[in-house]
Order: sequence, then C-alpha cells, then structure tokens
Amino acid sequence: MDFSDNVDYGSLSPREARLLFREGLVRQTSGMCYGYLQLSMKMIPQRHAFDFLLFCQRNPAPQPVVEVLEPGVYEPRLLATGADVRTDCPRYRVWNHGKVTATVNEITQYWRDDLVTFFVGGSFTFERTLMKAGIPMRHNEENVPIPIYVTNVMTNPAGPFWGPIAVTMRPIRRSMLPRAIEVTSRIPSAHGSPMWIGDPQGIGIADIDKPDFGKRVTIKPDEVPVFWACGVTANMAIQNANLDFVLTQEPNHVFISDIREDDARFLNLPVIV
Repeated sequence: MDFSDNVDYGSLSPREARLLFREGLVRQTSGMCYGYLQLSMKMIPQRHAFDFLLFCQRNPAPQPVVEVLEPGVYEPRLLATGADVRTDCPRYRVWNHGKVTATVNEITQYWRDDLVTFFVGGSFTFERTLMKAGIPMRHNEENVPIPIYVTNVMTNPAGPFWGPIAVTMRPIRRSMLPRAIEVTSRIPSAHGSPMWIGDPQGIGIADIDKPDFGKRVTIKPDEVPVFWACGVTANMAIQNANLDFVLTQEPNHVFISDIREDDARFLNLPVIV
C-alpha cells in the first residue's frame, strides 16, 4: 500500500490507524489519532505475569496498567473490540534472555498461548490536551521520535523485574508550566503529571542532547525541559529479568485504543443501563 506523506494522521480514527499498521505502515504513533488513549504493550509468559503485574502496581507512574488479557488472548476486551495485539502496532520487538533478537512489523509467527498481554498507558495520549492548552509538541514540529532518557531514579522491584525509570522530555515555556502540570495530572492512565522539571542532571541525565531513545529536540531559551515517566521503564526491567522470551512493541510505536482520553477514568467500571 502506498502511504502518502500528506495524510492527516492526527485526525485518523484509531480503527483506521490500526488498519494501516496491518497493511504495513511503520511510523511513530505520536501525532496520530489525537485525543485517544495510546498504550505500550508487554507480552509476558504466564509464569512471570504476576510478578510483572506486581512490578506495575508498585510503580504506577511509569507503569499505569489499563488492561490485562488472559493467557493466549490477543483481542482486547475493553480497549478496542476487534483489534489484534499481534498486528495492530506499527513495530514490535522480540526478546530472548534479556536481549532484543528481532524487530518486526507483526508478531503472529512468534505468538504463544501462554503470553499475557499488558497494556500500559503512554504519554502520547495527553499531547492533544497539551496542544489544546497552547503548548506545542516540539518532536512533532521537528518530525522526530520523542526523546527518551534513562534516569538514575530506581523502580520498586518485584520478582525478577527491576531497573531505572525512563522518561520522555518535552520543552515547555516557563509561563506554561503550571498549565502543563494541571492538564496532565488529570490523566493518570497516561503517566499523569511530570516526574521532573528543569535541570536534567538532577535525575542523572548527563547530556540532554543525547537521548537514549528517540532523537534530540530543540530547547529554546525561554523553555524548560519537562520529564514524564515513560513505559520504556518496563523494557529495562525486562532486560534485567533475563526471561527466555518476551514480546513488546517498539518504543515510540504503540497501540492506539478506541478510548478517548476523557473517558479513560471510566475503564473497568460497571456499566449501568
């Protein structure tokens, strides 16, 4: 399929975006389907799934779990009816013994019936809210993957899972900092309010121009780097756990759900009719 650079990815519906991914589109999901909940995915073997769930529960800022599927189930129950976790992200990673051994566009051939899929809320969700508040997203303006840094702040371990917290960074004008904190704090399922504001060395980032993942972005003189906890935290915990087999999505290439960010707080509540 021919994918035009003129497509308005921000106005696509999640279903349309997932179909494009199934048909071969590979791109970062930041800037796509504005206003919808975007989530990273971790597929953990059942024998380690409780430990990973406990890891997420002990670290809710970087790991806000939104939905967990039963072993072997690949269609979400709450987030996107008819979706398929094996094909509906633009890019995946295959892990063996704590190392990435393959990067692929779909994982049907790697799927196993003992895999438990975890959906973890991501910060791409609140970008539309920030933009509506007048706060630009520099990585979208410069058309690069959002910069992600590994900090020296450690998670609370669980079972074999442990490691540092990763963060995304967005430059924000000083005058807009209170607004940025206010609007993101309302979306805890997408990491909530910032973890750190200002001097990156305070959380162990030696060089702001050298992110561990993604690409550097311009920080203007009247702007401050603002850091939100990031689901990439789980990737480092998976690496440290040294499990024989895990599947995840590629950083910056996440699952786009059918849930609007304003409705995320109602997930898992009973439906009264």
